[in-house]
Amino acid sequence: MKPLESAGSISYRSGGVAPRSMDDRINLFLGVWRQRWVILSAIIIGIAGAFVYLRGAAPVYASVGRLYVQRSIPRIPSDPLNSVTESSNYLYTQCEIIKSTGVISEVAKLPAVMQLPRFEGARNLAGEIQGHLHADVDGRNDLISVTYESSNPTDASVVVNAVIDQYITFTTRQHHNSAAEVLRLLQKDKSSRDEQLAGQLDRMKRFKEAHPALSFESNDRQNLVIATLARLTDALTVARLATVDATSAYEAALRRSKLHLPAGFAVADPVLKDELIRLEERRETLRSVLGENSRDVQAVDTSISRLHEQMAAQDQAVNDDAVAIAKQQCDAAAAKQKELGEQVHAQEKLAVAVNSAEAEYTALDAELQRNQRISDIIDARIKELDLTEDAPPTTVAILEAARPDLKPIAPEKSRVVATGMLLGILLGISSAWLREALSQRIGISADEVESALGVAVLGTVPHAISSDLKTCGRLVELDTHGAVAEAYRTLRAMILYGVTGDFKTLLITSACSGDGKTTAAANLAIAIAQSGQKTLLIDADLRRPSLHHIFGDSTSAGLADVIRGRVKLRDAIQSTGIEGLSLLRAGAVVPNPAELVSSRRFIRVLKAVSPVFDKIVIDSPPLGLVSDAQVIAATVDVTVLVIRAGRSSRKICEAAAASLASVGAKLAGVVLNDQPRQRNAGGYYSTSVTSKPADEYRARGNRPFEIPSIARADGSSY
Repeated sequence: MKPLESAGSISYRSGGVAPRSMDDRINLFLGVWRQRWVILSAIIIGIAGAFVYLRGAAPVYASVGRLYVQRSIPRIPSDPLNSVTESSNYLYTQCEIIKSTGVISEVAKLPAVMQLPRFEGARNLAGEIQGHLHADVDGRNDLISVTYESSNPTDASVVVNAVIDQYITFTTRQHHNSAAEVLRLLQKDKSSRDEQLAGQLDRMKRFKEAHPALSFESNDRQNLVIATLARLTDALTVARLATVDATSAYEAALRRSKLHLPAGFAVADPVLKDELIRLEERRETLRSVLGENSRDVQAVDTSISRLHEQMAAQDQAVNDDAVAIAKQQCDAAAAKQKELGEQVHAQEKLAVAVNSAEAEYTALDAELQRNQRISDIIDARIKELDLTEDAPPTTVAILEAARPDLKPIAPEKSRVVATGMLLGILLGISSAWLREALSQRIGISADEVESALGVAVLGTVPHAISSDLKTCGRLVELDTHGAVAEAYRTLRAMILYGVTGDFKTLLITSACSGDGKTTAAANLAIAIAQSGQKTLLIDADLRRPSLHHIFGDSTSAGLADVIRGRVKLRDAIQSTGIEGLSLLRAGAVVPNPAELVSSRRFIRVLKAVSPVFDKIVIDSPPLGLVSDAQVIAATVDVTVLVIRAGRSSRKICEAAAASLASVGAKLAGVVLNDQPRQRNAGGYYSTSVTSKPADEYRARGNRPFEIPSIARADGSSY
């Protein structure tokens, strides 16, 4: 035995514990792998849920109608609607018009749509239609596809055809309203001009009657004043026409600004349009995967609403600018007309001063000619509007009317199953990680144990197939080529040759009961004895001794009787029937086992057997229950802690290691017992060979041992 002053963990000649960062990653993987059945169960549940969903989900059918839309721009004076249609994103604007509230609300009023089974009991029919209606541009051939999704294929085709019809009606009505308003203004102006012409003709007639001697031939009025008056009069005519056009444009711009058109109708910013298309595609993707009420879909809807608001703001700004420009042009034309009117008035006074009668007639004639020209221009434009009013602003050709499609587009079986599997994998991995993180059990791998306790693992012992204590305690003898026997021989090599320095006494203890310390002590003692070293196995678990069940003969005296002086040590040590291995049983049950193992007599027993045996293996009670193991660990040379893989409590194992350190025990390392076997794992040889029966060794009998006497305090010996 070594002095207690050299307490601490024992160093090894080679090997070591892997870095903690690497251990953490390995432990995480191993922990999740231990819960692989949880992951597999979650995957099965996910796939089963997908099939349940597919079985209960209503099929969704899509009906598609395709349109060819071509802009036709009739020449209507100062019509802002025509300038807007010159946008390069005209087709995208038409898609927005198709989905607009103005079109959908009219569709919702149609009896053929209201009576569809799909909309029975619907409170917001227009909103229901808008939620499942899509209008997209096919960039390859500039066609517009109108799609509606419904659980009834016939309903879907009816809705699509109704939307297309109402879209055509809406665009035609908007054009007619604009053209009709301009026509009304021109007809009103024409009526006013006709009244002026009639009055001017009457005045010229009376003037000629009042001045019969005055020549009314134009060749007689060639003086400079008259020529200047004529030029000013012509300029005033042009100014008045410009005022009429500017006024018509201003009023049309005002009406246009009050129309409720879809966002982006007036301004087609390619960046905003592209962003809107991208968001709508993302919304449809998320809606099909996550559902209508998911947070991601609501976030995309918020972005789309914000984008619509931005486009509406741009539309309002463009309309406001158009109104302001039209107002500015109208004011400028009126000012110019006023200025020319003043000049004409001044020139007329001058002409009157030269020749009042001739000038008066000239003025009347110029005014008449001017109004006549204006009246002719208005007549021409009225005729032009009459022709263009019936021509639609947009040529819409229905290339493919919507028809019921009996093949559903959703749910997609492969996608639903893949989603269920993916969710199952994610749920399974999360559950496995959570179970492992919350678990208080020690791991099943050496890396996990070393990472958790900071103590090297000397070896791992696989799970023993037999549950019989006597068989499990002697597997090294009974199944010499089995995996358990090989594990104990490897453990023997690690302890005998891996520990720095020689040692005599070896304590085998555990953190909890049931960890397998007794079977580990018995098998390790057999393995050491088989290596040719004379070995003594001591059962120091005086509370619940078990070694006598493994080696038989529970009636013999043991350690407790020797310590109490009731039997001599040489008589208590018995042969196990295994060559080189002797056994000192626990003996009679005593009420104070802790006092016995902490007494000087126990230390004397160890000193007495040390010269006789090469190695002394001691089995003690678990550390987590009583203090016996701590007392013995402070006395022996080396201590080995047995932990049951995947079963022992991590906290109790940590407390056990700490308790050994607190008494200065020399902890050689940990034995990871009952580790789950890997498939196809076995011994070095393919078959298991059983050694000769133990009875061959038992037949030799209990041979006496030459054990020195232990001196009593009174000088006697026992």
